[in-house]
Amino acid sequence: MQADYWRLRNSVLLADLVMLAVVGFGFVRFPQLTGVPLDEAITAGFLVGVIWLASLVALISLRAVTPAAAIARRNGVLLGLSLGGLWILYILVSHLAIPLQEKPTLGGLFTLVTLALTTCAVLIVSALSGWHTRAITSGLGVGFWAGLIAGVLSTLTVLLMLYLGMGFLVQAMNAGELQAFAQSGWQNRAAWYFWNEEITGSLGYFLLLVWGGSVLGSLGGMLGKLLNVLRRTAVPDAEPSSVTRV
Repeated sequence: MQADYWRLRNSVLLADLVMLAVVGFGFVRFPQLTGVPLDEAITAGFLVGVIWLASLVALISLRAVTPAAAIARRNGVLLGLSLGGLWILYILVSHLAIPLQEKPTLGGLFTLVTLALTTCAVLIVSALSGWHTRAITSGLGVGFWAGLIAGVLSTLTVLLMLYLGMGFLVQAMNAGELQAFAQSGWQNRAAWYFWNEEITGSLGYFLLLVWGGSVLGSLGGMLGKLLNVLRRTAVPDAEPSSVTRV
């Protein structure tokens, strides 16, 4: 268990440093631009700050050393890696593969499917953890860790996609994006305009996954614990769980 603690602690700290480096690289990636737009610097700083705050919560949660907490972290990490892969696929396909004329229909359907799969996965895994540990906080831990890992992976994907595919994204602007760009006053600084748009979008992904995962995890943990209690009520001689409640 001690080895798991240090492994997760070092992974969280490394992710924070990588995120800072990737966000900061955006200010170096476009040297043709003069000056640093204050609004964009504030947005980037806010994104890094939010991720670091969530990471601080994760580090604090590592102090819980009960078996139930360990189960929640293990399940949350595995689920987060799986959901991270799903959201990486969603981001790349929705930005780069779906034709512009199909985005309102096919793109919308792809978004709904991704959200539905994420919701079901978090609810199921957190409910199983809640059932096994008979602790709602176990489900919360699953949802938080899953959302944190998937959120970080999604944010990194958005930023790296932007840095590597800026030209494609600019050429593939749809009518709404063209209108917003024309009214932005940034016509001579397209890179910063898109960088700001994607930074804001990646922040939305991160908050959605972390907060949504935590809420869904709590609900799943509550459901799992309730089902466990009902089962024990129906079968009074059922053996109690050997896992300590969080």
